[in-house]
Amino acid sequence: MSVNGYEFSFKDMRGNEGFGDDFDELNEVLNENRVAYVGQNDINTFFGHYYDLTGTGVFNPLADQDLLEVGTEVVITDEDGLSKGYEITQTIEFLHENQQKQFYGDDYMPDLAYYGNGDDMVYIQYCRWDIQTGLLITNIGYRIW
Repeated sequence: MSVNGYEFSFKDMRGNEGFGDDFDELNEVLNENRVAYVGQNDINTFFGHYYDLTGTGVFNPLADQDLLEVGTEVVITDEDGLSKGYEITQTIEFLHENQQKQFYGDDYMPDLAYYGNGDDMVYIQYCRWDIQTGLLITNIGYRIW
């Protein structure tokens, strides 16, 4: 995955549903400070950590270098070398404790992240607990090429 020209490697976990054993596998990847790629039905969801105090979080460059904002291009290249381009159209911030109450239009965000809605989308989420305990930053975009 490339965000504004910055490359991020990821572990392909598409099909992961975020609960039970899947949740444990997802957390293992995140605890290894890697990017997890999940999603079904044309949603391309990437989860990663941001660690402000250590500067070592896999998604630190997103905020520290101002790489990700509305209008940013995200490119996802598959194992065959085929690429798709997406444009970030919205950034949504909410607290971890409230994530079960979040909607994007008519879509329940926890379901959107894992199951999609049929639109070809990108969904990038990381925490910024250095700003506020439990703060999650979610960037959503649509395919442009």
